[in-house]
Amino acid sequence: MISASQQSRKRTSRSVFKAIGTMVVVGTMMLTTACAADTSPTDPGADSDELVIEGTVIADAELWAAAKAEGKFILYTALSEARQNIILEAFKRDTGITTDIVRLGTAQLQERVISEHGSGVLEADVILTTGSIYADEFTEIGVYEQYTPVGIEAIDPGLFGGNGSWFVSMQSVNGIAYNSALVSEADAPKRYDDLLDPRWGGGKIGMSDVTGGAAWARELWLHDEYGVEYWESMATQNPIIESSQGNVTDMLARGEIEVALALPGNIAAAAADGASVAFVVPEEGLIAYDHHIGLSSSAANVNAAKVYLNWLLSKSGQAAIASAGDYPVTSDGPAPSMGEGATLPARDSGIIVQPDAERFVSFQPEGEDLWFRIHGLK
Repeated sequence: MISASQQSRKRTSRSVFKAIGTMVVVGTMMLTTACAADTSPTDPGADSDELVIEGTVIADAELWAAAKAEGKFILYTALSEARQNIILEAFKRDTGITTDIVRLGTAQLQERVISEHGSGVLEADVILTTGSIYADEFTEIGVYEQYTPVGIEAIDPGLFGGNGSWFVSMQSVNGIAYNSALVSEADAPKRYDDLLDPRWGGGKIGMSDVTGGAAWARELWLHDEYGVEYWESMATQNPIIESSQGNVTDMLARGEIEVALALPGNIAAAAADGASVAFVVPEEGLIAYDHHIGLSSSAANVNAAKVYLNWLLSKSGQAAIASAGDYPVTSDGPAPSMGEGATLPARDSGIIVQPDAERFVSFQPEGEDLWFRIHGLK
């Protein structure tokens, strides 16, 4: 079990976002509200041969003409469908370019991309994955092609890797969620170690397994914060373990589980669809992980793909990411939206925690194997 000294560590301010139906109510200290980003439709290139959005040149005349001729691109993504669609709808409004999506969990996406690349049939123009270990593998085997998007200077140099073949476009976070029809705000867990209370045992907790970058970041941070005892204690709760975060959100929305380790963007989307779900910013912090994206070396719609990558780092692209409930990577990006004017705490609030990047990679094979064995799945 978690030791008394670990349980008594200093607590920080918390926020509870309660979302019922399409309403978002914020519980305690760190509530912030903001005007929604301007997402009104644009007239791409109406007065210019270039694509200019909010005063920024996204594509020069040659690239923009070629991208419009292609009209679409194919995206392979590990991001949840609901959040990805929010971003792509904003991109379509800004450019008129459409997207075909292949959405898979991180591990399944990795397998498919490597298999299709090896067989010479990879159709992706752009590939988004989670975890530098996966992005670096794509670079090593030639899946990603070097491309420096417009606006790359706006992000930390450490977020541009793979010898220039990928960059981090957004950062997502893990927290706690609950079904507000089954659990009151007062009774909801406020900390990660609250989930170890016997009241949440017997299949009341849902979580995704560690094959995805989001879940591995979560479980690695919990392991390093509390020790392997956290994993062992959680296993005695007999949680429901699913292959994806989306499945966990769906189960929570249906009331098949009462609480979950979840992503705020998924919870906000479920609330917008009418589900009685609520999100908690745990006192220990929101556990962050990165999304890595790059241009496919086999891209058939290479120009439309480049416009998308350029747009992602623009003010409009980063605002779209925030509207999906995720953190932008540019310093002036807005805080993630939870709907109805509520946002997650700002990046500089100190509420974001993240496992060590090198350990994220080096401990992953051993750690994933250990996690599965502890939960009796191996």
